[in-house]
Amino acid sequence: MAKKRRQRVDARVTQPVNRSAGKGGPAEDALAFGRAKLKCSVAIVVVGLVVSLLFHLWQSKVNGLGYPWNSFLYPSSNSFRKDLQFSDYWDCLQLSASWDPFVKKGSYFPFFYIVFYPLTLIPPAISLVIFFSGTLLACWWLLSRWLRPVCGGSWTSWGAAGALLFGSYPVLMAIDRGNVEVGMFLIVALLAWGYQRKRYRAAAAATVLGASFKLTPLVFLSLFLRRRLWHWTVLSGLGFGLLTLGSLLLFKSSIQESWTMWRSNSAEFTRGYLIYTMGMSWSATLWNPIRAVILFLSAHGGGSEGVIVARLGFALGIYSKAVLLLTPLVAAFVSFVETNLWRRLAILILFMTVTPPPGADYKMIHVILALVGLITLRRRLRFDWGVVVLLSLVLVPKKYWFFPGIVTDSLSQDVSVGIFLNPLLMVIALGLLCADSWMKSTARGRRARFLLLVRGCQRLFLRVRETRLKATNP
Repeated sequence: MAKKRRQRVDARVTQPVNRSAGKGGPAEDALAFGRAKLKCSVAIVVVGLVVSLLFHLWQSKVNGLGYPWNSFLYPSSNSFRKDLQFSDYWDCLQLSASWDPFVKKGSYFPFFYIVFYPLTLIPPAISLVIFFSGTLLACWWLLSRWLRPVCGGSWTSWGAAGALLFGSYPVLMAIDRGNVEVGMFLIVALLAWGYQRKRYRAAAAATVLGASFKLTPLVFLSLFLRRRLWHWTVLSGLGFGLLTLGSLLLFKSSIQESWTMWRSNSAEFTRGYLIYTMGMSWSATLWNPIRAVILFLSAHGGGSEGVIVARLGFALGIYSKAVLLLTPLVAAFVSFVETNLWRRLAILILFMTVTPPPGADYKMIHVILALVGLITLRRRLRFDWGVVVLLSLVLVPKKYWFFPGIVTDSLSQDVSVGIFLNPLLMVIALGLLCADSWMKSTARGRRARFLLLVRGCQRLFLRVRETRLKATNP
């Protein structure tokens, strides 16, 4: 009986808007509300992009200024530092082709280089076109399918999805730099698609694949706790470990050598990009505004470079531990408090995007998925409009003013005000989503969902114990 009740609840959450309802009814009101949110979001993204283009064109043609004033992309978009264009993609090809990526400063998880290897067998320019056109077209199709119930037609949904996807700053940044985060975006979208359609095996496989590239998608394992699908959580964790270990076995270096070099590369990356200022222009992480405040106070308070580096290292350690402590709390929140799939996904996506210390601008591409999911929701809550507007503003370029004296990996002073604005927008949106979820939940419902999980764990423990007893006493 409880199982049927959960299935009915999930069906109500994932089913499309019924457009056949009478005019003025609840379904029609929900449809009009979704269209209004979509129009507002598309307007913010498109207008923000046009205004930014006009600003940088004015700075370049009228004022005669160079980078960073003449472009919101990396300096690869003009004559300065042309070597940065598609550089992330070329690096991935070289590291994957070597079968020993950690010797050459690779920092992704090992399985990423195994999956990426087939692209090294074809000419680099062709593989670049295949990778980005394939992933972006697949993302465009998925977004248009989700928006179709709101738009009322396939052509309108394709247009709206295209405006949100190709008009957003993170996507343009990822294409310009050749970063493979667009592939991670497709994996997360497939995870949402599989879970929404109750294809939990496919959703778990997407989670394992994403986590085998970067660790952050592991937060989506908390989705499987909601319906007592704990076995997928366990199997996904085991699959992640096996893929990582198996990939290390395939490299030229031994496991111990690869592990040592991997840790060394990660430490070098942390020192250069998270403590020193090479990654200071990243605006998708909450760590950078904290770091900027520490640098400002240290610059005015005195202290040598070694003292400042020590302060930043200490602060980064505290910040990382705080994120680790928050992760199970967020997982518990989406398991026992929030019941709607798209709101749970939005909370996890925002947490996955803004909290990790590495946070280049193209990581904000995941905000598009959260925004589209929230636009399609039928039930109206107090902060719906606020969250949609905030997430739409995240996708807009914000390189209108730059902090002087801070040189990044582009060898220029391109740290913009966006390092404060984007994390602030995402944190406020995350807080509003959590507040809405808490206000609409009840203590009885939270307790019931927690007890369901506890009983599932008890059954798992008894089943494992019974299996061990049968094995020892045949």
